[in-house]
Amino acid sequence: MKYYSKSPEEWKKEDEKKNQDDRIAQLRARAWKFFFLNLLIVIGTFIFIGFYLRMSGYPVKFFSRTPGVRGDIKVFISFDGSNGSFALGQPIDVLVYAQNTSKSEKKLVIENFSFKIRDKSDNDLYSFLYSSKVERKIGKFEKVLVFELKREKVINNLKEGEYTAVVDLKLNGSEVTVLKTFKVENKLKLLLSGYQPFFFVGEIPSFNVEIFNENYKKVSVFGKNIRIELKASDDSVVWSKMLKIDQQYDLPAKARCFITEVNSMLRFDKVGLYKINAVLGYKGGELAFSKAFKVIPRNKLSIDDVEVLVESPIYTSIGNTSEINVYLYNKSKEDRFILIKEGELFLQGPEVVLLGSFKNIRVWLVGNGKLSLFDAKHTFHSQGTYKIVAFLQTDNGDLYKELTVKVGGAGE
Repeated sequence: MKYYSKSPEEWKKEDEKKNQDDRIAQLRARAWKFFFLNLLIVIGTFIFIGFYLRMSGYPVKFFSRTPGVRGDIKVFISFDGSNGSFALGQPIDVLVYAQNTSKSEKKLVIENFSFKIRDKSDNDLYSFLYSSKVERKIGKFEKVLVFELKREKVINNLKEGEYTAVVDLKLNGSEVTVLKTFKVENKLKLLLSGYQPFFFVGEIPSFNVEIFNENYKKVSVFGKNIRIELKASDDSVVWSKMLKIDQQYDLPAKARCFITEVNSMLRFDKVGLYKINAVLGYKGGELAFSKAFKVIPRNKLSIDDVEVLVESPIYTSIGNTSEINVYLYNKSKEDRFILIKEGELFLQGPEVVLLGSFKNIRVWLVGNGKLSLFDAKHTFHSQGTYKIVAFLQTDNGDLYKELTVKVGGAGE
């Protein structure tokens, strides 16, 4: 049979396609409605949270603060290597920089600069204001110092806690606020003198418990008790002891204080890996010490495949200060145990200058490991050729390394 329009089968396919298109259109419409509904819910949630926090008196800084970037100029706060952690009595060293992040020179205009230190309750503890305009050119990727706190005020009396450094300024015509938190902490460290990275079979260890006050001011600690334990590699307790102290210790700034002596009366008869743990309980907290060590026979001492490395610039000029680093390097995959009787670092030139020395230390040098022995600095005051010499006397022989340094005139 011949059809002049469409056959029933064709009309059927046409209807099916139309129905399918209608379903797709309906699904798309529902998807858009769902998207807009979710968007409204999210926006409404943020508005509600912001309103609630403001009504409750909470400082909603993320609603009012502007990031410290305007165009290619970035303003940021640095704590000069302290990582935002200061000890009690330590002067708070805060630096504010402006940096050009582009590859071309830019204009830097700063107005109404203010710096503040706030506590957690948003109370201003220190405030500095410089309202005059400062203009200058800043080169590509150049960083310039805008503000240094210690030049204006020495602040070293903050109590233990968390604080915020706040910078407000007009940067190239735009208001900018930068925030960065820092902490002031009571920095105390528990030390165990007598600890060694390895002991010999048959040795009986004895330890002195000490507290090191890393703060810049005198602090008092009321010690309650101390617990010391030795653990084997399987975490089983080989020996433990609890001592009652109940005594106050007044610790001068940057000083060590003897607490007690602990004689374990334990002879190391078995070779192996051990760990010593110590915990000092005091009024207000705890201090902990934990380090691993090995027990070895004396015939395990060796300097095979061990060498001394000396690192320093080999060319310098009069008046320059060079950093000198000395390392002990293990070229073997096997651990090395070394008993160093004496170590010296000196400079040979017009005269011999001793840069560092030590006596009677034990070194556990892991396979392919490197250990720092000396970290020194020296300023050269005359031209010539010098030799940096590192010398170690060990139970298994001597280790020696020298490095030649040439010093030229100023500006060479």
